[in-house]
Amino acid sequence: MSACPLQCGSARAPVLALRARGYDIFRCPDCGAGRVRAEGFRPEEYYDDAYFNGGRDGAYTDYAGSEGVLRHEFREQLDFLTGFVPGGKLLEIGCAYGFFLREARRRFEVFGVEVAPAAVAHCHASGLTNVRQGELDAEWLALHGPFDAIAMLDVIEHIDDVGGTMELALRHLRPGGVLLVTTGDWSSRFARVMGASWRLIAPPLHLWYFTPDSLRRLFARFGLRQVDLSRPWKRVPVSLILDQAAAMLRLPRPRPAGWLSRLGLPANLFDAMRMVFLKDAD
Repeated sequence: MSACPLQCGSARAPVLALRARGYDIFRCPDCGAGRVRAEGFRPEEYYDDAYFNGGRDGAYTDYAGSEGVLRHEFREQLDFLTGFVPGGKLLEIGCAYGFFLREARRRFEVFGVEVAPAAVAHCHASGLTNVRQGELDAEWLALHGPFDAIAMLDVIEHIDDVGGTMELALRHLRPGGVLLVTTGDWSSRFARVMGASWRLIAPPLHLWYFTPDSLRRLFARFGLRQVDLSRPWKRVPVSLILDQAAAMLRLPRPRPAGWLSRLGLPANLFDAMRMVFLKDAD
């Protein structure tokens, strides 16, 4: 890599930061963004039923079985979001089974985009008919936008062409609208201590590793400015906690048990961040 993959403006080439699971991860020496070198990776083949049912390392062990825990967490995220924008149209990029959208439709007219066909079928079966399967599409965005809010909840690290996707999506964010992003913080103390064993180092599942500065620079390119940064506690399915702990300790993945997916515990390693960006009216 000869330049920052996020185009932060750095004059210095990215450096090899670490190797994990057979993949090289490069870091920009200025904004701190990390990028996996994953030639030939095809997301449309990776995000299938197995991704949501424990068939992919680092992915969900039982997404459907964790619905109660996840929706509790998403209600917290919705309450937080409505402190910035009380209603209107909301787009979620990477909406999975639509659990956040089902909470958000109490306050918003909701729209979603999701790559996995099985997840989209689950959304449609639950009445979320405004969920599109596949990549973002300019014609679809123009038809349904502009949006008052866009949410990306633990999704941006999965997107191959982050710059192109964000440019397309944010073109359809209304002036005065907000973007809500949650993702890991690669500059956090825990991530730095753990190195390649950090729980979110999971290529090619995670293609990007962000810092607050890298996201600020990325969204500034599209006319957005940061208005909030926090590292909140989250309620997490116990099955996912055990799976990530086993990965960090290099132990065999535990066999999933249904009741562990339905049980949630508050957790915070202060290695994940929630950021809000505002698109100024001018």
